[in-house]
Amino acid sequence: HKIKLLSQTGVIKSGGGLNPFTAFSIQHALTSGAIHSHITHLNHIYKSRLDALCSSLSQLIPECHFQKPCGGYFVWIKLPTYILYPEFMPMATGKYRIQFPSGTLFSVSQGNRAFGDYARLSFAFYTEQELRYFVGQFKKAIEWYVIKKREKSSELNNKDIPTIEM
Repeated sequence: HKIKLLSQTGVIKSGGGLNPFTAFSIQHALTSGAIHSHITHLNHIYKSRLDALCSSLSQLIPECHFQKPCGGYFVWIKLPTYILYPEFMPMATGKYRIQFPSGTLFSVSQGNRAFGDYARLSFAFYTEQELRYFVGQFKKAIEWYVIKKREKSSELNNKDIPTIEM
């Protein structure tokens, strides 16, 4: 009902659309100081999410190396050497319902496959519970991948693939 009322206002019908309304809203948030409390609130949320992701990675998948970022919305992880992203991701997506982009997508020199052994994980859009679940599924996907890789390749040097204790 409220949306219908708003859609009939002069601002929408002949005032240039929502841009003036959005600009007024932002201007009010800035001049009233409301933006400061909102940013503080968002900082708390994002810090909690980042902490959940990083602590879960450290506890469950210590073979994935990363540095906890001081800003931004992503954690870059270095995948273990025995994981080949093009092999791993279809299985992880299909069996464990997880997905994340390879670092190659974010390299300015994509031709040489820079950052192919890295992945970029977002914590901005997910709850702490969802992030912990993701890392648990990621761990299961790695375990499954290692088992399947061992089964598929007899010529593979098994020293390169760790034994996983379940």
